[in-house]
Amino acid sequence: MDDDAGRLGIHGVRLLDLLAGSGLLVALFDAGDVLRYANPAFRRTFGVEPGQAVGWAQMMRGNQHNPGGPLAHTDDFEKWLTAALSRRGKQPFRAFEVDLKDGRWLWITEVIEADGWMLTIAADVTYSAHAGQERQARLDRDIALRVARTDELTGTLNRRGILAALEDACVRLPAEGRGYALVLLDLDHFKLINDGHGHDAGDEVLRRFVRHAQSRLRPADFFGRYGGEEFLLVLPDTDAAQADALLARIRAGMPEIELPTTGARLTPGFSAGVIAVRQARLPREQLHAVDRALYRAKHAGRNCTVIGELEPAG
Repeated sequence: MDDDAGRLGIHGVRLLDLLAGSGLLVALFDAGDVLRYANPAFRRTFGVEPGQAVGWAQMMRGNQHNPGGPLAHTDDFEKWLTAALSRRGKQPFRAFEVDLKDGRWLWITEVIEADGWMLTIAADVTYSAHAGQERQARLDRDIALRVARTDELTGTLNRRGILAALEDACVRLPAEGRGYALVLLDLDHFKLINDGHGHDAGDEVLRRFVRHAQSRLRPADFFGRYGGEEFLLVLPDTDAAQADALLARIRAGMPEIELPTTGARLTPGFSAGVIAVRQARLPREQLHAVDRALYRAKHAGRNCTVIGELEPAG
Protein backbone atom coordinates (compact mmCIF):
# COMPACT_ATOMS: atom_id res chain seq x y z
CA MET A 1 0.00 0.00 0.00
CA ASP A 2 3.03 2.34 -0.13
CA ASP A 3 2.07 3.51 -3.64
CA ASP A 4 -1.49 4.09 -2.49
CA ALA A 5 -0.26 6.12 0.45
CA GLY A 6 1.82 8.25 -1.90
CA ARG A 7 -1.18 9.00 -4.06
CA LEU A 8 -3.32 9.84 -1.02
CA GLY A 9 -0.73 12.23 0.41
CA ILE A 10 -0.15 13.01 4.07
CA HIS A 11 -3.74 12.25 5.06
CA GLY A 12 -3.53 8.87 3.37
CA VAL A 13 -0.34 8.04 5.25
CA ARG A 14 -2.04 9.01 8.51
CA LEU A 15 -5.07 6.88 7.68
CA LEU A 16 -2.94 3.82 6.91
CA ASP A 17 -0.98 4.34 10.13
CA LEU A 18 -4.23 4.39 12.12
CA LEU A 19 -5.49 1.25 10.39
CA ALA A 20 -2.19 -0.50 11.04
CA GLY A 21 -2.57 0.00 14.79
CA SER A 22 -6.32 -0.55 14.94
CA GLY A 23 -7.99 -3.53 16.56
CA LEU A 24 -10.60 -3.38 13.80
CA LEU A 25 -10.10 -5.82 10.93
CA VAL A 26 -10.10 -3.88 7.64
CA ALA A 27 -9.74 -5.26 4.13
CA LEU A 28 -10.38 -4.19 0.55
CA PHE A 29 -11.28 -6.68 -2.21
CA ASP A 30 -11.37 -5.85 -5.92
CA ALA A 31 -14.19 -6.68 -8.35
CA GLY A 32 -12.70 -10.15 -8.86
CA ASP A 33 -12.81 -10.77 -5.08
CA VAL A 34 -9.02 -10.61 -4.75
CA LEU A 35 -7.63 -9.06 -1.56
CA ARG A 36 -5.85 -5.79 -2.37
CA TYR A 37 -5.34 -4.37 1.12
CA ALA A 38 -5.57 -5.79 4.63
CA ASN A 39 -4.42 -4.22 7.88
CA PRO A 40 -2.35 -6.31 10.34
CA ALA A 41 -5.38 -7.27 12.47
CA PHE A 42 -7.14 -8.72 9.42
CA ARG A 43 -4.01 -10.50 8.19
CA ARG A 44 -3.38 -12.10 11.57
CA THR A 45 -6.94 -13.38 11.92
CA PHE A 46 -7.29 -14.70 8.37
CA GLY A 47 -3.74 -16.00 7.96
CA VAL A 48 -2.72 -13.66 5.12
CA GLU A 49 0.91 -12.69 4.57
CA PRO A 50 1.76 -8.95 4.21
CA GLY A 51 1.25 -7.84 0.63
CA GLN A 52 -0.32 -11.16 -0.39
CA ALA A 53 -3.01 -10.78 -3.10
CA VAL A 54 -5.26 -13.78 -2.57
CA GLY A 55 -8.79 -14.55 -3.68
CA TRP A 56 -11.43 -14.76 -0.94
CA ALA A 57 -12.24 -18.42 -1.68
CA GLN A 58 -8.54 -19.33 -1.65
CA MET A 59 -8.13 -17.43 1.63
CA MET A 60 -10.99 -19.39 3.20
CA ARG A 61 -9.55 -22.69 2.03
CA GLY A 62 -6.25 -21.75 3.63
CA ASN A 63 -8.03 -21.01 6.89
CA GLN A 64 -9.03 -24.65 7.29
CA HIS A 65 -5.60 -25.10 8.90
CA ASN A 66 -5.50 -21.72 10.68
CA PRO A 67 -6.10 -22.30 14.42
CA GLY A 68 -7.44 -18.78 14.91
CA GLY A 69 -9.34 -18.34 11.66
CA PRO A 70 -13.09 -18.41 10.96
CA LEU A 71 -15.05 -21.49 11.96
CA ALA A 72 -17.03 -23.25 9.23
CA HIS A 73 -19.89 -25.15 10.86
CA THR A 74 -19.84 -28.06 8.42
CA ASP A 75 -18.46 -31.50 7.64
CA ASP A 76 -18.35 -30.64 3.92
CA PHE A 77 -16.16 -27.58 3.49
CA GLU A 78 -16.55 -27.23 -0.29
CA LYS A 79 -20.33 -27.31 0.00
CA TRP A 80 -20.13 -24.67 2.77
CA LEU A 81 -17.86 -22.54 0.57
CA THR A 82 -20.26 -22.78 -2.37
CA ALA A 83 -23.11 -21.63 -0.12
CA ALA A 84 -21.00 -18.75 1.20
CA LEU A 85 -20.11 -17.65 -2.34
CA SER A 86 -23.80 -17.71 -3.29
CA ARG A 87 -24.37 -14.94 -0.71
CA ARG A 88 -21.11 -13.01 -0.93
CA GLY A 89 -21.01 -9.78 -2.93
CA LYS A 90 -24.69 -9.80 -3.86
CA GLN A 91 -25.88 -6.79 -1.84
CA PRO A 92 -24.55 -3.21 -1.59
CA PHE A 93 -24.40 -3.63 2.21
CA ARG A 94 -24.36 -6.71 4.41
CA ALA A 95 -23.71 -7.28 8.12
CA PHE A 96 -23.36 -10.63 9.87
CA GLU A 97 -21.55 -12.50 12.64
CA VAL A 98 -18.70 -14.97 12.27
CA ASP A 99 -17.33 -17.38 14.87
CA LEU A 100 -13.56 -17.83 15.14
CA LYS A 101 -11.89 -21.10 16.07
CA ASP A 102 -10.39 -19.50 19.19
CA GLY A 103 -13.87 -18.77 20.57
CA ARG A 104 -14.15 -15.10 19.58
CA TRP A 105 -16.99 -13.58 17.56
CA LEU A 106 -16.64 -11.00 14.82
CA TRP A 107 -19.32 -8.59 13.60
CA ILE A 108 -18.53 -8.06 9.91
CA THR A 109 -19.86 -5.40 7.55
CA GLU A 110 -19.38 -5.46 3.77
CA VAL A 111 -19.90 -2.38 1.59
CA ILE A 112 -19.76 -2.78 -2.19
CA GLU A 113 -19.21 0.06 -4.63
CA ALA A 114 -20.84 0.19 -8.07
CA ASP A 115 -17.60 -1.02 -9.68
CA GLY A 116 -17.64 -4.20 -7.54
CA TRP A 117 -14.89 -3.31 -5.04
CA MET A 118 -15.73 -4.35 -1.47
CA LEU A 119 -14.70 -2.78 1.83
CA THR A 120 -14.81 -5.24 4.74
CA ILE A 121 -14.66 -4.10 8.36
CA ALA A 122 -14.88 -6.49 11.31
CA ALA A 123 -15.01 -5.84 15.05
CA ASP A 124 -14.53 -8.25 17.93
CA VAL A 125 -17.90 -8.43 19.74
CA THR A 126 -17.16 -11.42 21.96
CA TYR A 127 -17.82 -9.51 25.19
CA SER A 128 -20.48 -7.13 23.92
CA ALA A 129 -24.18 -6.97 24.62
CA HIS A 130 -24.77 -9.34 21.71
CA ALA A 131 -23.86 -12.32 23.90
CA GLY A 132 -26.21 -14.96 25.23
CA GLN A 133 -29.74 -15.79 24.20
CA GLU A 134 -30.15 -12.75 21.94
CA ARG A 135 -27.15 -13.78 19.85
CA GLN A 136 -28.29 -17.39 19.65
CA ALA A 137 -31.73 -16.33 18.48
CA ARG A 138 -30.15 -14.18 15.77
CA LEU A 139 -27.87 -17.01 14.64
CA ASP A 140 -30.80 -19.44 14.54
CA ARG A 141 -32.76 -16.98 12.40
CA ASP A 142 -29.86 -16.46 10.01
CA ILE A 143 -29.33 -20.20 9.65
CA ALA A 144 -33.03 -20.73 8.94
CA LEU A 145 -32.98 -18.06 6.24
CA ARG A 146 -29.89 -19.57 4.62
CA VAL A 147 -31.34 -23.07 4.66
CA ALA A 148 -34.58 -21.83 3.08
CA ARG A 149 -32.68 -20.54 0.04
CA THR A 150 -29.84 -23.07 -0.24
CA ASP A 151 -29.84 -26.25 -2.32
CA GLU A 152 -29.12 -29.08 0.09
CA LEU A 153 -27.14 -31.18 -2.38
CA THR A 154 -24.84 -28.61 -4.01
CA GLY A 155 -24.77 -25.70 -1.54
CA THR A 156 -25.69 -23.11 -4.18
CA LEU A 157 -28.97 -21.17 -4.24
CA ASN A 158 -32.07 -23.30 -4.60
CA ARG A 159 -35.05 -22.53 -6.84
CA ARG A 160 -36.56 -20.18 -4.28
CA GLY A 161 -33.26 -18.37 -3.79
CA ILE A 162 -32.41 -17.86 -7.46
CA LEU A 163 -35.94 -16.74 -8.33
CA ALA A 164 -35.78 -14.20 -5.49
CA ALA A 165 -32.51 -12.94 -6.99
CA LEU A 166 -34.15 -12.64 -10.41
CA GLU A 167 -37.14 -10.76 -8.97
CA ASP A 168 -34.75 -8.32 -7.27
CA ALA A 169 -32.75 -7.84 -10.48
CA CYS A 170 -35.94 -7.21 -12.46
CA VAL A 171 -36.71 -4.18 -10.31
CA ARG A 172 -33.38 -2.88 -9.04
CA LEU A 173 -31.02 -3.07 -12.02
CA PRO A 174 -33.20 -1.34 -14.67
CA ALA A 175 -34.05 1.37 -12.11
CA GLU A 176 -30.28 1.95 -11.75
CA GLY A 177 -29.84 2.11 -15.52
CA ARG A 178 -28.12 -1.28 -15.59
CA GLY A 179 -28.79 -4.35 -17.69
CA TYR A 180 -28.11 -8.02 -17.06
CA ALA A 181 -27.99 -11.37 -18.78
CA LEU A 182 -30.18 -14.29 -17.80
CA VAL A 183 -28.90 -17.82 -18.47
CA LEU A 184 -30.73 -21.13 -18.20
CA LEU A 185 -28.52 -24.17 -18.66
CA ASP A 186 -29.14 -27.89 -18.57
CA LEU A 187 -26.56 -30.67 -18.16
CA ASP A 188 -26.63 -32.85 -21.25
CA HIS A 189 -27.69 -36.51 -21.07
CA PHE A 190 -27.91 -36.38 -17.30
CA LYS A 191 -30.55 -39.13 -17.18
CA LEU A 192 -28.04 -41.50 -18.77
CA ILE A 193 -25.63 -40.83 -15.90
CA ASN A 194 -28.29 -41.63 -13.31
CA ASP A 195 -29.53 -44.69 -15.18
CA GLY A 196 -26.10 -46.05 -16.09
CA HIS A 197 -24.07 -45.20 -12.99
CA GLY A 198 -26.58 -44.58 -10.20
CA HIS A 199 -27.96 -41.52 -8.46
CA ASP A 200 -24.87 -41.16 -6.26
CA ALA A 201 -22.86 -40.62 -9.43
CA GLY A 202 -25.40 -38.09 -10.66
CA ASP A 203 -25.20 -36.24 -7.35
CA GLU A 204 -21.42 -36.08 -7.59
CA VAL A 205 -21.61 -34.67 -11.13
CA LEU A 206 -23.99 -31.94 -9.92
CA ARG A 207 -21.74 -31.04 -6.98
CA ARG A 208 -18.60 -30.92 -9.11
CA PHE A 209 -20.30 -28.92 -11.85
CA VAL A 210 -21.55 -26.32 -9.37
CA ARG A 211 -18.11 -26.00 -7.79
CA HIS A 212 -16.48 -25.55 -11.19
CA ALA A 213 -19.03 -23.06 -12.53
CA GLN A 214 -19.04 -21.02 -9.30
CA SER A 215 -15.26 -20.61 -9.54
CA ARG A 216 -15.68 -18.84 -12.91
CA LEU A 217 -18.29 -16.32 -11.69
CA ARG A 218 -17.87 -12.84 -10.25
CA PRO A 219 -19.00 -12.04 -6.70
CA ALA A 220 -21.97 -10.05 -8.08
CA ASP A 221 -23.27 -12.97 -10.19
CA PHE A 222 -26.17 -15.11 -8.96
CA PHE A 223 -26.13 -18.86 -9.60
CA GLY A 224 -28.77 -21.33 -8.49
CA ARG A 225 -30.21 -24.77 -9.08
CA TYR A 226 -33.48 -24.16 -10.90
CA GLY A 227 -34.56 -27.80 -10.77
CA GLY A 228 -33.03 -31.23 -11.37
CA GLU A 229 -30.01 -30.66 -13.60
CA GLU A 230 -31.10 -27.15 -14.67
CA PHE A 231 -29.33 -24.02 -13.38
CA LEU A 232 -30.22 -20.34 -13.64
CA LEU A 233 -27.70 -17.48 -13.68
CA VAL A 234 -28.37 -13.76 -13.25
CA LEU A 235 -25.33 -11.79 -14.46
CA PRO A 236 -25.48 -8.04 -13.71
CA ASP A 237 -23.85 -5.58 -16.13
CA THR A 238 -23.46 -8.33 -18.72
CA ASP A 239 -24.70 -8.48 -22.31
CA ALA A 240 -25.54 -11.61 -24.29
CA ALA A 241 -22.12 -11.84 -25.97
CA GLN A 242 -20.33 -11.58 -22.61
CA ALA A 243 -22.58 -14.26 -21.14
CA ASP A 244 -21.86 -16.50 -24.14
CA ALA A 245 -18.11 -16.00 -23.60
CA LEU A 246 -18.47 -16.87 -19.90
CA LEU A 247 -20.29 -20.10 -20.75
CA ALA A 248 -17.55 -20.96 -23.25
CA ARG A 249 -14.95 -20.55 -20.51
CA ILE A 250 -16.94 -22.78 -18.19
CA ARG A 251 -17.15 -25.47 -20.92
CA ALA A 252 -13.49 -25.21 -21.85
CA GLY A 253 -12.32 -25.70 -18.27
CA MET A 254 -14.76 -28.44 -17.31
CA PRO A 255 -12.82 -31.04 -15.30
CA GLU A 256 -13.06 -34.77 -15.91
CA ILE A 257 -15.08 -36.35 -13.11
CA GLU A 258 -14.45 -39.83 -11.74
CA LEU A 259 -17.80 -41.34 -10.78
CA PRO A 260 -17.80 -42.76 -7.24
CA THR A 261 -19.91 -45.83 -8.01
CA THR A 262 -18.24 -47.27 -11.12
CA GLY A 263 -14.94 -45.44 -11.42
CA ALA A 264 -15.88 -44.30 -14.91
CA ARG A 265 -14.61 -40.88 -15.94
CA LEU A 266 -16.57 -38.31 -17.90
CA THR A 267 -16.63 -34.62 -18.71
CA PRO A 268 -20.21 -33.36 -18.61
CA GLY A 269 -21.45 -30.91 -21.20
CA PHE A 270 -24.38 -28.54 -21.04
CA SER A 271 -26.81 -26.71 -23.26
CA ALA A 272 -27.68 -23.10 -22.48
CA GLY A 273 -30.06 -20.35 -23.43
CA VAL A 274 -29.18 -16.67 -22.92
CA ILE A 275 -31.14 -13.44 -23.08
CA ALA A 276 -30.08 -9.87 -22.39
CA VAL A 277 -32.41 -7.70 -20.30
CA ARG A 278 -32.16 -3.94 -20.47
CA GLN A 279 -35.62 -2.83 -19.35
CA ALA A 280 -37.96 -3.85 -16.55
CA ARG A 281 -39.82 -7.00 -17.61
CA LEU A 282 -41.74 -9.57 -15.60
CA PRO A 283 -39.74 -12.59 -14.41
CA ARG A 284 -42.12 -15.01 -16.13
CA GLU A 285 -41.54 -13.25 -19.47
CA GLN A 286 -37.79 -13.58 -19.05
CA LEU A 287 -37.97 -17.21 -17.98
CA HIS A 288 -40.19 -18.03 -20.96
CA ALA A 289 -37.72 -16.38 -23.35
CA VAL A 290 -34.62 -18.03 -21.92
CA ASP A 291 -36.37 -21.42 -21.83
CA ARG A 292 -37.13 -21.09 -25.55
CA ALA A 293 -33.45 -20.36 -26.21
CA LEU A 294 -32.41 -23.42 -24.17
CA TYR A 295 -34.87 -25.57 -26.15
CA ARG A 296 -33.23 -24.41 -29.37
CA ALA A 297 -29.77 -25.24 -27.97
CA LYS A 298 -30.87 -28.79 -27.14
CA HIS A 299 -32.21 -29.27 -30.64
CA ALA A 300 -29.07 -27.80 -32.21
CA GLY A 301 -26.95 -30.74 -31.07
CA ARG A 302 -26.55 -29.94 -27.34
CA ASN A 303 -23.37 -28.71 -25.60
CA CYS A 304 -23.88 -25.28 -27.13
CA THR A 305 -25.39 -21.89 -26.33
CA VAL A 306 -28.23 -20.11 -28.13
CA ILE A 307 -28.86 -16.41 -27.62
CA GLY A 308 -32.56 -15.59 -27.58
CA GLU A 309 -34.61 -12.45 -27.26
CA LEU A 310 -37.53 -11.23 -25.21
CA GLU A 311 -40.75 -10.81 -27.10
CA PRO A 312 -41.80 -7.17 -27.55
CA ALA A 313 -43.60 -5.80 -24.51
CA GLY A 314 -47.29 -5.37 -24.83
